[in-house]
Amino acid sequence: MALHELRIFRLTPGTTPQRLFQFFHCESGPCLKAALRDAGISFVACWSTAGRNDEVVWIRGFENAEHKRTAVDRLYSSALWKQHLEPQADQLVASVEAIDMTPVRFDELLTRRGRGFHELRHYRLAPGTLPKMLDFFEDVRRVVPPYGVVVHAWWTAVVDGTDRFLWLREFGDAVHKARVSKELYESSRWLTHFKPRTIGVIEERILKDLEPVPAELVGGYDDGPK
Repeated sequence: MALHELRIFRLTPGTTPQRLFQFFHCESGPCLKAALRDAGISFVACWSTAGRNDEVVWIRGFENAEHKRTAVDRLYSSALWKQHLEPQADQLVASVEAIDMTPVRFDELLTRRGRGFHELRHYRLAPGTLPKMLDFFEDVRRVVPPYGVVVHAWWTAVVDGTDRFLWLREFGDAVHKARVSKELYESSRWLTHFKPRTIGVIEERILKDLEPVPAELVGGYDDGPK
């Protein structure tokens, strides 16, 4: 079973996402992508947060929790990190939020990383309701394709002792997303057959609009563990 780690970088004042992308991948000299490869960590995908110039979101991949422990230790104890990368990271990144996620499916993410306009939806669930959420989502992911929406991936996670469900979807652009949101969520079908099933299941929604970063800006992406 693969393990994905979602990492949300809040940048220091004056740092732009483009500067952080250079930190990921530079034409010469040490870069984060090289250090990840040396440690056996997959670089799965990367985005800048739409409407913000101080946040970058990315996912790195591992085979499992044990692999993450050993690979992360290898990365942060390496001379490349300590001597070259850590001082740069301290200047660029003000804080990092990290969530370990168990992927349920992510094949579309691997083939469509640099396309469209993405939205990451993160739900905090009521205790014991993850099975209901998974059943509900199976119906959701079948209803969105006619609206031109592509579901890239979905994951489960535990954060602060609570079950979470996250999924990533693609729109053509922000205008397309606004149109779909109105047509789908205001439809009688959604209000009658879908929305009632979220009551007592979804306690909080954390939504993030994301602009995909082309692979060439970050030194390419890895497929990661399946």
